[in-house]
Amino acid sequence: WHHEYPSSSMDVSLSPKLEKLINDKVKTGLYHAASEVIHEGLRLLEERDRLYRFAYQTGIRPNQIRSLTPSSFELDGDPPTVTAKAEFVKRRKDHTQVLLPDMAAELKDLFATMMPTARALRMPSKYQLARMLCRDLADAREAWIEAAPNDEDKVKRQQSDFLAEVDHQGARVDFYSLRHTHGSALGGAGVPQSAIQASLHHTTGKTTERYLHTRQHQIAAALTKLPTVGTQREKVALKATGTAGKEAACAPACATAYLPRQPKATQDNSKPISETTVKPVQSSTSGNPDSGMQKTGRGGTADATDLKSVGP
Repeated sequence: WHHEYPSSSMDVSLSPKLEKLINDKVKTGLYHAASEVIHEGLRLLEERDRLYRFAYQTGIRPNQIRSLTPSSFELDGDPPTVTAKAEFVKRRKDHTQVLLPDMAAELKDLFATMMPTARALRMPSKYQLARMLCRDLADAREAWIEAAPNDEDKVKRQQSDFLAEVDHQGARVDFYSLRHTHGSALGGAGVPQSAIQASLHHTTGKTTERYLHTRQHQIAAALTKLPTVGTQREKVALKATGTAGKEAACAPACATAYLPRQPKATQDNSKPISETTVKPVQSSTSGNPDSGMQKTGRGGTADATDLKSVGP
C-alpha cells in the first residue's frame, strides 16, 4: 500500500485481514480512498486511547464521563480540574476531580475547536461499551502474546489471564473496572486510603476498601517490613536468663504481644517471673455459635491457640 499525504508519502504494510477491511470500507462509498479509511481509523484509535487514559487517571464513573462537556473543565487552574454535575453523580453532589498536567494539555488542544456544549469525550452507549472494551482487550492480548521473545514465554503468556476478558477466578472485565484500577494503583503507590476515598468520591472508607485489590507481590513486599523475631541473638539472651527450654520461651513474639503484668501480693507469689508458663486458652463451645471461639476480655475473640497474658 502506498498512500500520498499532503507533506509526505509512506509505505504501509498491512495484514490480509486489515487489507480486506479497508477495501470493504472503500466499497461502501463512504470513503474515496484507502488513505481516508486509515486516517479515520487512526483518529478513532486516538479518541479511544484518550478515553481509556482519562477513565483510568480520574476514576470517574462512566455515566459521569458521558455527561462532560468542554465547559466542565478548568484546564488553566492550578491544579487543572474537571467537575461532573450533581445530577450525573451517584451521591447527587458535584464531583470535582484533579487532572494530570499532560491530560489537561491534551484536552486543551482538543477543545480549542469544539463548542462549549459538545460532548467532551466520545463514548459508546452502555450497551456497546463493554463490547468495545472486550474487543480492544482481545486485540491487545493477541499482540502481547505474539510479541513474546521465544516459544516458552509465548506459552506462558497464553496460559496467563493478563488482558483476558475473564480471569482465572472467573471475574469478568468491564469499563467500570478502570475505576477499580484507579483505586488499586493509588493504593499500590502508597497513597493514604483517605486520599483514595476522596479521589473516588466515596462516602465511607469501607466502600473504598473494595477498590483496593492487593496483589500477592504487594503483600510479599509488605511482609518484608515486619520486624524480625526469634533471632540467634535473642536465643542467646534467653539462655543467659535461664529460660531456655521453658514454655515461656515459646517465641519472643508471644512476650511482645502479651506483656507481663506486675506481680501482685497473693497467697503464692514465690515463683519468679522467669519460671512463669504460658497456657493456652481453653475453648468453650457449649451454647456458643462460634465453635472453638470465646471472648478474651479485650473486646475480641480468641481460638484455642490464643495465649493468655504472661505473668501471675
